[in-house]
Amino acid sequence: MDRDYHCEVQPIKKANILSLPNELLTELFSWTKLNDVNNLKLACKRFYYAITDNYHKMNIKKAIKISIKGNRYSAYRYHNNIAINLEVVYLRYDNNNNLSEKYFKLSLNTRNNELIKEAAVDFIYRHEKIGNRTCNHQDVELSLIIQRDLEGVWDFLKGKFENDSSLNIEIEVNKFLFIEYVTMLRGLFKITKSCGSCLKKEAKMMNIVSEDSSKKLNIWSYLPNEVYAKIFSYIPLIYLCNVKMVCKKFNLIIENNNNQMLKMVANEVQVFNSKKKKHLLKLHVKFIKSLNECNTPIYKKFKCNIRSRKEFIGRMRMFNLANIHYLNITKCDKVEIFGLLNECMKVNSDIYQMSIERLDDKNILYFKNFIKKFKSIKFLQIPHICTNIQAYENYSYLQLLNIHDFENICLWECQNTRFLNSKFILDLYKNNPNLNYVRIHSNNKNLIREIGVNFFSRQELNNDVVCNHTKMELVLDIRYDITELLNTIKNAYRNGSNGNIRERQTIICYGNVFIKVEKLCQICLNHWMTMKLIITNTNFTFHG
Repeated sequence: MDRDYHCEVQPIKKANILSLPNELLTELFSWTKLNDVNNLKLACKRFYYAITDNYHKMNIKKAIKISIKGNRYSAYRYHNNIAINLEVVYLRYDNNNNLSEKYFKLSLNTRNNELIKEAAVDFIYRHEKIGNRTCNHQDVELSLIIQRDLEGVWDFLKGKFENDSSLNIEIEVNKFLFIEYVTMLRGLFKITKSCGSCLKKEAKMMNIVSEDSSKKLNIWSYLPNEVYAKIFSYIPLIYLCNVKMVCKKFNLIIENNNNQMLKMVANEVQVFNSKKKKHLLKLHVKFIKSLNECNTPIYKKFKCNIRSRKEFIGRMRMFNLANIHYLNITKCDKVEIFGLLNECMKVNSDIYQMSIERLDDKNILYFKNFIKKFKSIKFLQIPHICTNIQAYENYSYLQLLNIHDFENICLWECQNTRFLNSKFILDLYKNNPNLNYVRIHSNNKNLIREIGVNFFSRQELNNDVVCNHTKMELVLDIRYDITELLNTIKNAYRNGSNGNIRERQTIICYGNVFIKVEKLCQICLNHWMTMKLIITNTNFTFHG
C-alpha cells in the first residue's frame, strides 16, 4: 500500500529526524494533520522549507473539497492582485475511530494563470502525484478564480483533459454572477476519473470563475437571450444595475424581462431633492436582504443619485413595492414625483405609513391618482397643503374612498388654503372604523367649528349600523382665541346629549383645551365610548 523509499543514511551516534532527506520528510509530513503541520513549520528552517515547497502534498490524499474564492475587496487593496482563499476540508478519525471532517484555510494572493493551470492539473491527477495508498472515492470539487484570459485557461484545460481516456468530461456554462463592477463568468467541468487502484469511477467537479475587468468575453455571444433572462432571474435586480451598463444587449434583456427579475422586498423608501445641480433626486431604499435563524429580517440600505426620470423608474422597479412600511417624500420640487411614482407602484399596494412634506398645485393632481393605487394605508401625514383649489360644501377634491383601514391622519393647511371640508372628515370616519386619531391644522374657522361640533355626533351623521367602540381623539390646531369655539362645541353636545354623553374632564391651560367625554353607543346602547378633543392655539404659519 505504501511506497518504498530507499535512501542511504549514514549511521551516526545521535541520529535524529533532521538527518532524513527532504523527500522522506515531506512524505512523513503528508501523513500529519494539517493543523500540526503548521506548528511543525515553526520548529526549524529545515521543516519550514520541507513543508512549504511541497504544500500541495500535505494531506492531499484526504481532501474532499478545495475551494478558491476571490475576495473583491482586496482587489483594490493589492492593486488588482486578486486575493484567493484556499479552504481544504479533509477527513480524519478521532480517538473513538469515528470519521469526522476537519477544516483548514489558507490565504494566497496571485494573478499568475500558470499557477492556476498547474493547480487544476495537480487537482485531477493528485493521486498519481502522491501515490495511491488507499482507494478514495469521495466526490471532490475545486473552484478557481481567473482574473484575466479566461478563454486561454479554458482551452488549455479542455485540451489537457480531453486526450485522457480515463476522464469523462462534461463542460457547461451554468451561471453568471455580477457583483458591483466585477463581472464573473462561471464555467463548470464535470469530470469522471477512473481510480488507479480499483478502476472504479469517481466524480470530480471543477468550477472556474473569471474576473475579467475588460468585460470582453466572446462566450457571451454563444447564449441566446432567453438563457440570459433565465440566468438573470436568479440574481437580485439590485445587483444587476451595473450589468445593464456592460453592453446594450444586457441592458435590453434586463429591461424587456423586468417582470421576471428577482426583486428585493422594500421596507422603507425615501425620496428628496439632491443638492447637486446635475442630479434630480436622491433615493434611499431600505430592503430586506435575508432572514436570520429566528426568521427576523436583516435589512440593508440602497442609496443613489437620480439624474433622469427614466433612471428613477428603473431604480424603483428593482424592488418589490407591494408592501412598504414607510414612504417619505421630502422637497421634490424639481420633478412631478407622484407622476413618477404612479408608473412604479402597482394597483392594490399596501403601505403602513406615508409622509408627504408638501402638497401644492404642481403635484396635487398626480397625488390624487397616486393615492388610488393603494388599498391599505394606516398612517397618513401631510404637514403642508398649499393650493388654490377650494373644496365645495358637499364635495372634496381629495377622495380617499378606496381605503378603509386608516388609523392615524394628520393634515395641515396653510393660512390661505381652503382645501378641506367637513364632509371629507365625516367620510373618513364612516369608511375607516379603526380611525382613532385625527389632527387638523387650518385657518378656516367654519371648517374647524363644523369638525368640532360633528365629532361627538359622528355616529348619527354617518348612519352607522354596526357597533364601533374605537377610542377617538381629535386635535384641532387654530390661530385665534379658543373661547368662542369651546362654547360652541360644548353647547352642541350638551343640548343634544339626552343623557347619552358624560363629560369626564375639561382642562384649560395656556390657551389650550383638553376635553374628555364618554358617549353611549347608539347602536348597542350598552357600551360607553371614550372620546377626546384637544384644541391648541398656535402662532405657526407656513409663509411668515
